[in-house]
Formats: sequence, structure tokens, C-alpha cells
Amino acid sequence: MIAPALYSSGSQRDHWGTPPWLVERLLRVGPIILDPCSNASSIVPAKYVFYESDDGLKFDWDSPEDSGVIYVNPPYSRVKQWVPIVAEEGVRLRKKRDTILLVAARTSENWFRPLWSADLFVFLHGRLSFLAPDPAQSKGAEPKKTNAPFPSVLACWSRRPSEIHSAFYDVGAVLETALPF
Repeated sequence: MIAPALYSSGSQRDHWGTPPWLVERLLRVGPIILDPCSNASSIVPAKYVFYESDDGLKFDWDSPEDSGVIYVNPPYSRVKQWVPIVAEEGVRLRKKRDTILLVAARTSENWFRPLWSADLFVFLHGRLSFLAPDPAQSKGAEPKKTNAPFPSVLACWSRRPSEIHSAFYDVGAVLETALPF
């Protein structure tokens, strides 16, 4: 799949990291096999990662593994370009692996519409405290945290919705879709 570069060149604003508690919940669903929009300070333990310079949307997200999780915390300044591709890949790969996308819970926005193809949503309670990018931070130091100015949702394409429900039921409202996709 070919897509234009979707990152702001040299910008740190898109490098907000997934909080540790959310990574732990993702690992309850299964091993994370791909993080297509990673960065050097990411704590997501994905087997395969694509960085800004790689442009994760240029690659096929399928892999030889029969299971596992594709986790996507996209650059929010380019969410309109990422969402349709993630939704397409989620639908395409849902019988083989789980695709979980973290975005702002802005259901009224046009860019959100492709996400209705997901099998379920987790509307997370409260506001996430993302790990702030800090290139000067030494390894092993406690990362800075910054609260998001918006509520967040996980859109999930999965052949095993019960696994996702079990991992997230106590940190958000889990809603299964009834649409015949």
C-alpha cells in the first residue's frame, strides 16, 4: 500500500506515547506484533515497528504470525489520513489478527466514519495521560505525562471480541457493533 508521508517533519507534537497501563491491557489481548507509527521513545513492545522515517502506511501490515495485535496510536495531526487505512486493514485482517486503534472519541467528525466498520469500541473512562516526548530524557527515567484535552476510544477489529472485552471492561465502556460488515 502506498500513502503519502503522514508525519509533521521534525515535529514532536505527534510523538505522544501510549501510557504503560494501556500497553499492559493490550498485552492481555495478545502479543503486539506491529506498531506502524512508533517512535524512538515508545514503550510499546511490538515485534515489528515502523518509525516516522519509514512511513508505516507504505507497508503491508500482514505477517506470517497467525495471531497477535496490530496496535495503532497514529499521529493525531494526520488522523484523517490514517483512519481510513487502519479501518481498511482492520477489516482485511480481522479473521487473522486483532487491529486496535487509539484515537480521540470524536464521533461527530467526518474522519471517524470509517471506524464504524470496527467490531467493537472501548470508550475509555476519563482522559488519558500520554507519555510526553522528551528527547533529552535519560534511559530509565520516569517519563513526563500530559493529560489529553479530549476523551479517547479504542476501535477494535477482532475475531475474538470477548478477549478485548475481558482486557478493557473495567477501564471503559465496551460496545460491540451490530452492523453486518
